[in-house]
Amino acid sequence: MNTYDPSEPVVRVVDILSTEVNGQTVLLSIEQQKYFSMGSTSQRVWQLLEAPCTLAQICERLVQEYEIEPQACEREAEIFLRDLWEQRLIRASDTNH
Repeated sequence: MNTYDPSEPVVRVVDILSTEVNGQTVLLSIEQQKYFSMGSTSQRVWQLLEAPCTLAQICERLVQEYEIEPQACEREAEIFLRDLWEQRLIRASDTNH
């Protein structure tokens, strides 16, 4: 899969290092030699991506955990996941869970 497909499960790329600093998650892509910083909701999505999941599965969890409308969640989460995909921080999952 060369482009992000919201209906397909995705997962974190294995060689991305992450840690929490001052309440934010900081990622390091050694391949790209870049740092990325995430706030609270983005952190939660990153946590969920430890296991393969689809956009719908992520939004289902976020709607339960945060006060957000499902349509708004889907719109914002898809933008975020596309950005992660383009930055090569997530990839297609090898298995469908």
